[in-house]
Amino acid sequence: MRGAILAGAGGNLGSAALHALLGDARFDRVTVLTTCRFLQTPSRLAWAVVADGGWDHTLPAATHAVIVLGGRRRAREMVYWQPARDDLLPLATALRACGVQSLEVLLPPDDGLHQEERAALERLAFEPFSETRAATLPRVAPANAPWPERLALWLIRTLIAALQMAQVAYRKPPTASADRERGG
Repeated sequence: MRGAILAGAGGNLGSAALHALLGDARFDRVTVLTTCRFLQTPSRLAWAVVADGGWDHTLPAATHAVIVLGGRRRAREMVYWQPARDDLLPLATALRACGVQSLEVLLPPDDGLHQEERAALERLAFEPFSETRAATLPRVAPANAPWPERLALWLIRTLIAALQMAQVAYRKPPTASADRERGG
């Protein structure tokens, strides 16, 4: 099973990353780091509670991770754990220790990784490691846009994500038990 971990969901940047991960057919499960438990989530979405920066024991096995730094969030999105800049290297080290092979770091358009941070992340040997600025991410309606524009973009993104998840469900290979039932 291939899983992905998202640290810093919420806000325009984190929401775009979450939608992209959920729409990516390579991942069977996407785990978001949160500040409290969720009562219910869609089938491919899971959560892991981070208490007092103690993510070492809450990180599930995964092959890919996305860390969103500096994203603005709305009050209702405080349920998502937001890593601070100081959390980047310790979190990346913990992710590598739990088996994460590839890492993406998403940053606001006016921010970038410092040379020391980039060097430390490269020493962790993620294959691949990438740094992405928000300007290259899909457009999300700004908070001050007219409500019809925000609603339309939200509906389009939701529809695309739902279609991608449905497509993934239809592509899944049959299980061994299903093969036995067919006589294969």
